[in-house]
Amino acid sequence: MVDNKGTKTRILDAAERLFASQGMSSTSLRSVTREASANSASIHYYFGSKAALIKEVLERRIGPVNAERLRLLGDVERRAGEGPLPLEPILEAFLGPAIRLKYGKDDQFRPVAQLIGATFSEPAKEVREIVGSLFGGVFSRFGDALSRALPGLDQQELVWRIQFMIGAMAFTMHVPQSLHVFLEIPCDEPDGEIILRRIVRFMAAGMRAAGGASK
Repeated sequence: MVDNKGTKTRILDAAERLFASQGMSSTSLRSVTREASANSASIHYYFGSKAALIKEVLERRIGPVNAERLRLLGDVERRAGEGPLPLEPILEAFLGPAIRLKYGKDDQFRPVAQLIGATFSEPAKEVREIVGSLFGGVFSRFGDALSRALPGLDQQELVWRIQFMIGAMAFTMHVPQSLHVFLEIPCDEPDGEIILRRIVRFMAAGMRAAGGASK
């Protein structure tokens, strides 16, 4: 089979759109091939399985976002040297690349940001394992950095606070309609840098909050 019409790329693009709007578990291979104007055997030819297709779709988009996160974190660590790591720049390094993708001026990347947000709410174990393989190293690096920035925080408490941070980010990126619409509260137009400053300020306060879980 000769891919002279970019069939593989069309499948990846179609799967990305459908995964972002419907979820990965809920999207059938038949709907992907229909969206891509490809025949039913093409996914198995190029990818072998739905899991492999999901992994390649996510790697194509999440890989660059995670690389930028690690680059920014590396800059924070180099500036700090042997001293304590500042909290807000760590949070900005993690949240910034995804938030800017979602609320940037280039509309073509917004479905990509929605896809990234959707990865954290997938119910299927197979999908969660793929997501874990893509984010595991990044979470480990940022976990170490946050532990260094918050040396007095219990590790179990830190894990929960990181989970809350990821949840806030995923909601901000994946929910297609702002909550202010439901609350009937006027809200300014979404601006990536303003939203980033707000979420960093919010998460920094949560990360620094005293104490842990009550027993």
